[in-house]
Amino acid sequence: MTHAATPAGHYGAGPQHRGYDPQHPGHGRDPLHPGRRPEHAPPVPPGGYGSPVQYGPRSGYDSPSAGHKRVPDTHGPASAPMPAPVAVPTHGPDEEAPDPDPAKLWAHLRRQVGWRATRANQSHMVEADQAYGTSRALGPHGILWFFVSKAAAEPFGLRLHMAHRLWYSSPDADNLPTLLAELAKVAERNIANADAAGQRWHPLGPDAAMANGGEVTLPSSASYLGVGVTTLDTADGRWYRLAAGLRMPSPTGYRSVYDLKGHCYVLLTDGTALRIDRDPHRRLGDDGIRSSKPLDADRAHWHNPYADLTEQGEYGTREVWRRLAGLHYILASHLGEGQAP
Repeated sequence: MTHAATPAGHYGAGPQHRGYDPQHPGHGRDPLHPGRRPEHAPPVPPGGYGSPVQYGPRSGYDSPSAGHKRVPDTHGPASAPMPAPVAVPTHGPDEEAPDPDPAKLWAHLRRQVGWRATRANQSHMVEADQAYGTSRALGPHGILWFFVSKAAAEPFGLRLHMAHRLWYSSPDADNLPTLLAELAKVAERNIANADAAGQRWHPLGPDAAMANGGEVTLPSSASYLGVGVTTLDTADGRWYRLAAGLRMPSPTGYRSVYDLKGHCYVLLTDGTALRIDRDPHRRLGDDGIRSSKPLDADRAHWHNPYADLTEQGEYGTREVWRRLAGLHYILASHLGEGQAP
């Protein structure tokens, strides 16, 4: 399998770049699971509709080079009506344990998702730093999918699963709102193609899979919980500039990748919006998780300054929420019709 060369300029990958190392230890590993190779879901080379990754058969694309017409963007704003919350399984069919308090269950799930997304963002940044300047340099954005399945030994009888997709560095993977809009179009197309063939499409595969890492094999009881974004672009600057700065001396000395921040955006099927601001220098006791719904069921009546989280922030942040809502609406409407495979 071949991969397109990283473009010249601020992407910084190439034999002439001071950080280039073809024998880098991060070469070919699952970015969010460095200890194992992603043999079950290898990265896909650039192609398709201009994105650096293909998600399915060539027939599922509207590529200008292939003579297809682009599908107009019809996804609404983040405030668009969402489908009814997906019922979360609470115990097995043969168990007689009473259903837990829904408020406590969802508060628990929100915290779990926030912690998993935080760790995913940290792993994304470390792997991107290790691959910087190589032929497999990673882009600054990734997608996270969340599912839950029944597990008697876990709190509330549920186990959280997360799969992800990361992209190689390229101009097409650099703009997060555009990337999310293209993913929504691909998801719609894959659903339509599967319906026409009398099949059921799922973002984790086996056909036209979107994920290339994480828990891509789910139990039969798994249900869709939500979708999110991990990004290395922050208010401190774009990832490419920050990564280059790590390799240059400064009057204050060298900085480490562990000094850099990261962000995550997540939407869940109960209408929750989560924003995770990962800051290694944040004060002790502040995990950086902001939620539009309570993270502690016992304090649900307190004033929540993040109730309208998707409407807060500057234009670029609101545009990420809007595009993520379009993708989430498609997935929730489709996967909410039944359990994941």
